[in-house]
Amino acid sequence: MRERTSTTRRGRGAGITGDRRLRTFRRPLREPGSILLGLSLLAFAGCGVLDTRTAEPPDVTIEIPYSDPLEPGIVLDNIKATLQAKSTNNYGTSLHDDFTFQPADVDAADFAVNLPWTKDKEVAVTDAFLNDFLSETGLVGVTWDVPSSTLEAGQSDTGERQVYYQDLGYTLTFQLGILTRTYSGSCDMYFREGAGGFWSIYDWQDKEDGSGNATWGRLRIDRRVVFQ
Repeated sequence: MRERTSTTRRGRGAGITGDRRLRTFRRPLREPGSILLGLSLLAFAGCGVLDTRTAEPPDVTIEIPYSDPLEPGIVLDNIKATLQAKSTNNYGTSLHDDFTFQPADVDAADFAVNLPWTKDKEVAVTDAFLNDFLSETGLVGVTWDVPSSTLEAGQSDTGERQVYYQDLGYTLTFQLGILTRTYSGSCDMYFREGAGGFWSIYDWQDKEDGSGNATWGRLRIDRRVVFQ
């Protein structure tokens, strides 16, 4: 920041011999422009115009990897990418319009008042808990394990192909400064193939994984990451 310097101006009467007191009193009257300039500067200062301001960071556009979900595994890759980018921009596109979530037994009682769990609710809650991690120090990690089995589940009543992932493990890690919290579990997940051959998640049946960690369902109930 350039340091403001002040310059002392000599009045037009400077250097003229005579009564110094008279010159002192008459000088403001002979330089009305200086008075106006001084008053203007005071007015600006009072409005904060001359205050030093902290520069705001420029808007940054983040490119989130996304691939056409031509198979169920790509759906999971897209979810991982968008959550790790701390955004739900592509999250809703990974969910079927009739998406439902079923909590693990350990979470069922607390979930009762929230059912049925729809696509709109899923996106809104996910956006809510990601909001705490939008700063540069907030980190989100997502890991999907290999399901124990992958089965063709026939066609839906609307004629859509269905695929079933059994015991699909997951781990979510949240870090904010020195705080870290891990959620993990497994789920049985149903995918449906829609228009253009694009797959999406139709049904998510959550389960504990025996690790002692809270499930993704618990995170949905709390609507925020609870650090222990």
